[in-house]
Amino acid sequence: MLGYNDINYSNYLNSFKWKLIVAYMVRKYKCCQLCKSSENLCVHHINYKRYPFEEERDLILLCKKCHHEHHKKNPSGFLNDSLNTIDYLNNLEKEDEIFNLTKISKFLILKETQEENDRNKRERDRNN
Repeated sequence: MLGYNDINYSNYLNSFKWKLIVAYMVRKYKCCQLCKSSENLCVHHINYKRYPFEEERDLILLCKKCHHEHHKKNPSGFLNDSLNTIDYLNNLEKEDEIFNLTKISKFLILKETQEENDRNKRERDRNN
């Protein structure tokens, strides 16, 4: 079982790939999928079946409080017994694809461009 003491897992969580996945999940979901907080977000593995080739359904975006509470109650790390998690999984797109770094990068660049365009528009509106 993988976990916090697994050196390869720790290295993976510090990898560029994982950082892209976290950025993607935060941009896409914007809040904790259990309590809806938008503070201190992190990505949690629901399972490790496909690690390190996760699909989106293998992960969930949580706030640090829910993440910590979950690990206190369930040291194995799995969320499968949570009704909120089942709802979350049912709402995911049916398409199960392995995270594609090119797709994630394009998504993040597009989001950044949209936000920049929105900031520029607000600035122009303010100046007019």
